[in-house]
Amino acid sequence: LWSRYRTLFVTVSVLAGAAAVLLAACNGPFISLWTQGRFAWPARNDVLLGLWLVVLTEQCCHNSLIICLKQIGWLKYAYILEGLLFAGVSLALLPVAGMTGMLVCSVLATFLFTWLAGTWRVAALLGGRLRPLLWEMHLPLWRVLGLLVPCALAVTWALRNAPDWLRFGLGGGTLGLVAAWALARFALPRALIAELITKLPAPLQRPVLLASR
Repeated sequence: LWSRYRTLFVTVSVLAGAAAVLLAACNGPFISLWTQGRFAWPARNDVLLGLWLVVLTEQCCHNSLIICLKQIGWLKYAYILEGLLFAGVSLALLPVAGMTGMLVCSVLATFLFTWLAGTWRVAALLGGRLRPLLWEMHLPLWRVLGLLVPCALAVTWALRNAPDWLRFGLGGGTLGLVAAWALARFALPRALIAELITKLPAPLQRPVLLASR
C-alpha cells in the first residue's frame, strides 16, 4: 500500500507542479482572449493560483488516504477551522488587498490546516517519519519546477509584446512540450512509466520508452 501511495503522491504532485507553471504562464492571455480583453488581473494572482493548486492537490492526496482508512479523527476539525479562517480573514482583507489578498489567505489557510494535518497523519502511519513526506517525495517536484520555471520566465519575456493568441498558443505549446519531457525524464517514477507503457498501443511503446530514458 505504501509503495503504491508513494507512486501516486509523487505522480499527482509533479503533475500539479507542471500544471501550476502552465497556469501561471498562460492564464493571463487565455482570459484576455476569452473575454476579448474586457477582463485582466495581475500576473501575481496566476502565480498564487498555481501555488494553491499544488498545495491543494497534495492535501487532497494525503487526506483521501486518511479518509479511506477511516482514521479521520481530528482531521474534520482542521477542515472546519480552515473554512472559518479563510472566510473571516478574506472578508477583512478584500476591501484592502482585493483578490490578491483573498488568494494569499486561501493558500495559507490550506497549508496551515488541512495540508499540515494530512501530512502529520500520514507521517504517523509511517511511525512518525516526516522526512520521506517532506523531502524524498518532493524531490521530483523540485526537479520539474527547477526546469519549468526558468523556461516559463524566458517564454513570457520573449513573447511579452506578442498578441494574446500567440502568447497563449505558442507559449502554452512550448511549455507543454517541455513539461511532458521533464515529467517523463526526471519526475514520474520509473515503475509507473513502465506500467503505463505496457498499456499503450504497440506502435507507441518503443518511442515513449526511448523518450523517457
